[in-house]
Amino acid sequence: MTGAVPGQRFVDYFQPEQFRHLHTLMTSKRVPSGINLFQDRDRDAYLYYIHEGMVKIVNNTPSGEEIALSLKFAGDLIGELYASPAPFQWTNAIAMTDTLLGAIPKQELEALLLRHPDLALRFIQWLSVNQRILETKICDLLSYGKTGALASTLIRLCNTCGQKTETGILIPMKLTNQDLANFISATRESVNRMLNRMKRERILSLQSGRLIIHDLDRLRRLCHCDGRCPSHVCII
Repeated sequence: MTGAVPGQRFVDYFQPEQFRHLHTLMTSKRVPSGINLFQDRDRDAYLYYIHEGMVKIVNNTPSGEEIALSLKFAGDLIGELYASPAPFQWTNAIAMTDTLLGAIPKQELEALLLRHPDLALRFIQWLSVNQRILETKICDLLSYGKTGALASTLIRLCNTCGQKTETGILIPMKLTNQDLANFISATRESVNRMLNRMKRERILSLQSGRLIIHDLDRLRRLCHCDGRCPSHVCII
């Protein structure tokens, strides 16, 4: 029996009536696969809610290398309530599939939050959890080496979008070794070696270009995971 192992989305933080208030501010916008969601002039003016599709959040180093920060799916929100000054606006959002967005003007959102303090509290909770997710990712990268960081990334993918199958947990999107390397600041070659070792040890396998995780406990041991992190924090 196949079933999703869902990560918690932005929409999950709100009661239906609260989210209806947010929905009234949204203007639909379609973005083709491979295109940046917004230009610099839009970054300060809007937040973006994903109705359909998948989006990769990345930073680009001065040398042009890509650092993948997260993947966002339907039900997630992208952007910052208060943008950083121009030199620090390094983050880009790239549509990984054809994507349908709801653009939320920040000025109108601020007015809405002032009128509805309960909505503002939910936003604060969502921001707090996002900060916690970032902290745990950094801890994994710094504490347990590249193998531990890769194991952690695979666990987070399982928690975010994995699908239970008879043979393991399927990661439904195709991710190249370079994609995985960008999540842990490693080279494609080193990720290739680590994945080959995990295949030999039957921790995972490939099916039509998609990863299937067979032994989640082995991955947890590689990154010293004790399983105590809440599922809504242990996501990609």
